[in-house]
Amino acid sequence: RRARSLLPGGMYCGDEVHAVVVDIGTCNARFGFAGEDCPKVIFSSSVGCLDSDQGGPTWAISDAELAARRDGMVMRSPLKAGVIDDVEVVHQLWCRATETTLQMPEKPMVMMSQASWATAAQREQLLELFFEKHGAAGVYLAESPVLAAYAAGRATALMVECGGSGCCVAPVVDGFVLRRPIQRSNRGGIWLSEQLEEVLAAKTGHPVTPKHAVRRKRSAAGELVCSTLEFPGTHETYERQARLWTVDAVKESMCGLPLWRMPDEVLAPHLPLPRRPQEYELPDGTLVAAAPDIYRVPEKLFDTVDSSTSGATAGKFPLSDAGLHQMVYDSISACDVDIRKEIISNIVLTGGTSQLPYLPERLHREVTSLLPTVFKAKIVAPEPVERRFGVWIGGSILSSLGSFQQLWLSKTEYEELGPILSDQRFFQ
Repeated sequence: RRARSLLPGGMYCGDEVHAVVVDIGTCNARFGFAGEDCPKVIFSSSVGCLDSDQGGPTWAISDAELAARRDGMVMRSPLKAGVIDDVEVVHQLWCRATETTLQMPEKPMVMMSQASWATAAQREQLLELFFEKHGAAGVYLAESPVLAAYAAGRATALMVECGGSGCCVAPVVDGFVLRRPIQRSNRGGIWLSEQLEEVLAAKTGHPVTPKHAVRRKRSAAGELVCSTLEFPGTHETYERQARLWTVDAVKESMCGLPLWRMPDEVLAPHLPLPRRPQEYELPDGTLVAAAPDIYRVPEKLFDTVDSSTSGATAGKFPLSDAGLHQMVYDSISACDVDIRKEIISNIVLTGGTSQLPYLPERLHREVTSLLPTVFKAKIVAPEPVERRFGVWIGGSILSSLGSFQQLWLSKTEYEELGPILSDQRFFQ
């Protein structure tokens, strides 16, 4: 596989590599080979776990398996607060990817993304998983902002990652994350879906009904009749996930951002956006019309919230109360004066939630209003597929470079050092 390097300086490498690149986010898990443009395997990160009387749990991982509701099936996510916390789910995702699609080398090299606020104990668990359970020949744990920066062709940038579990603003300078200026919040794609769910419930007068709880059939007159089904054995985690899947579809079809804070009467004539539906039909047949209160739900990303109600926690990188534009400004302000001009002109958007219509334009307007006029902010918004897979693509680029091959943590080194000392190779 010939690597296509986007690193400054035009470094290209044609080395044959066999690294497997793994990026597990809050919503999706992505697997593929170094040097390729896109992941080969994409699963939902949350998996279904059903207790079995035959020696172990049954796992539901593919979309088809998850769509089939079963009594007692518990949804388990590998992540908590954006950090991998359940390595058993990672193990199950890896096994399914390698057994069904990826032609895995006997002793693979594994490049995996990690949040900048992951703890040493969490990283050590991953090293143990890949070296001791899956026989990896080498492992490298890379910080997500660095990988996304490489995917955007930049070694220095201010990375604004809008994902499922929240938003993170992290300066990357010469390929390294500056930790002190990091800003993060728990307001991401899932939080927006929960906000939209409340709006939909208020408009329709009842909670959103997930697809599995609706039966649709034609009457003798040819009309579509929907009836609600009761499944008391459905676990609450599956019920919640199924509702979010329904709301996510509405969000992707009908939500976006106004270019500035405008009253509803000004926004309404411009809805729906071009190539967007005039109305959306929920699984139970309820029609939801395009309206300002639905469209502008993502605007909450720019609001200030009370940390006492946002789930903010203490720690090395506590959650911010500020809106996304203020987080960008606060991160810039915490950087050394010498690098501010360069990162202000390289503000890179990445993550699935960053694909919301007009988010780049709105962020540019809001950030510009905060900066001194001497600075000219530039928002870099790669193509949608590159924003969605940016971290994975960066891992593919980095792990296929000839100059990178000496940086792998080998199985021999791991056995000599143990997981605790081995972890220091990646994060100090």
